[in-house]
Amino acid sequence: MGFKTKLDITGQKVKGMTQQIKGDVEIKSGQKIKGTIDKVRGKANEIEADLRNKVDNNT
Repeated sequence: MGFKTKLDITGQKVKGMTQQIKGDVEIKSGQKIKGTIDKVRGKANEIEADLRNKVDNNT
């Protein structure tokens, strides 16, 4: 009986650790995606500014 409770505690600990690791991975990949979106947004702004300059030069 005592062994069963010990096993249950270990199972919960492993589950908790797995959730923590999963949380860390989600945060990291979330930041990576956010960083990529920010980069794309920055590029879009550069292109927009570039096009505006070309239009201004042509008029």
